[in-house]
Amino acid sequence: MISARALAIISGLLFGCPGVAVAEGEFCSSVAFRDAFLEGQGAVDYPSVGPKLLKLGDRAVPCLAAIARGAADAPEISECKANPRTCRSWSILSLSTIGTHKAKSVLLELLGQKTDPVELAQVIGGLDALHALEARPAIRKLLKHKSPYVRARAVLALGSLGDSRDIDAMMTATLRLPRSNVNEAIRGLEFTGDPRIVGTLEELGRKFTDPVMHDEIVRTIERIQSGKAIRPTVKNGG
Repeated sequence: MISARALAIISGLLFGCPGVAVAEGEFCSSVAFRDAFLEGQGAVDYPSVGPKLLKLGDRAVPCLAAIARGAADAPEISECKANPRTCRSWSILSLSTIGTHKAKSVLLELLGQKTDPVELAQVIGGLDALHALEARPAIRKLLKHKSPYVRARAVLALGSLGDSRDIDAMMTATLRLPRSNVNEAIRGLEFTGDPRIVGTLEELGRKFTDPVMHDEIVRTIERIQSGKAIRPTVKNGG
């Protein structure tokens, strides 16, 4: 007797996507995927995606995409029922860590789908880590997002992606941020290394006068003016 899995594979070969989708669904609900997905989450010091999931690579991407989207057909992992948001965030991190073209494509789709500010900021961060230049136009639009958390993350990502055409919009967005979100934006401006940002930094210094912020702004200006601006670290040119 031919197993259900074999039938799914044969169906995929003969008729295309439906059988492949069934095969993917079986894998996503497997113990192998569950163990790989959960590996590393319980680390005390620094949770990180484990080698099992990295080894699965593109095979895990459809499963991670379903979890990240909160899809009805997402793998049923008991640990995710208690805190589905944690699993969605972990899936976003996993996609950026796997970093293949297929994984990046899912992150680009999520950039236009996510409404939760925290998850949207995580997607921006994942595309930033992959130096996904194709995400730049969409990220730039997020400089006007209603959430200051998202706007600050967008400034940071655009600074990392390094297109000088974005600097004016980045400076405008930074000046409109509250104190609690401005640090990320300052770093994003510094990533550009552009002397034009000094005026914006000085204006921030007049707006936020607490000693900690003042010292950070002064150091950033000094690095810019001396040509020693902090530069972004590119994980994957993708």
